[in-house]
Amino acid sequence: MLPEDPDAGPTPPKDAFLGTRPFYRHKKWVDAKLWKMEALKAGNHIVGPAIIESDATTFVVPDGFETTVDKHRLFHLKETI
Repeated sequence: MLPEDPDAGPTPPKDAFLGTRPFYRHKKWVDAKLWKMEALKAGNHIVGPAIIESDATTFVVPDGFETTVDKHRLFHLKETI
């Protein structure tokens, strides 16, 4: 059975936000909000463009998409347009 984290609501903690970073997508540079993966909590909601980074991986949330962290710390990407 996977461990379950309590729902912390849609707003990420302040210490999860690392700033902004440009990245190249569809032939143009885009400024994305940069988030620390380990600091995000269950229920947190991130709207793209965003980059969620960890020492082991990087997760890009493109413009027009959003992601929510579930109780098992899995990210669910959804198109918003």
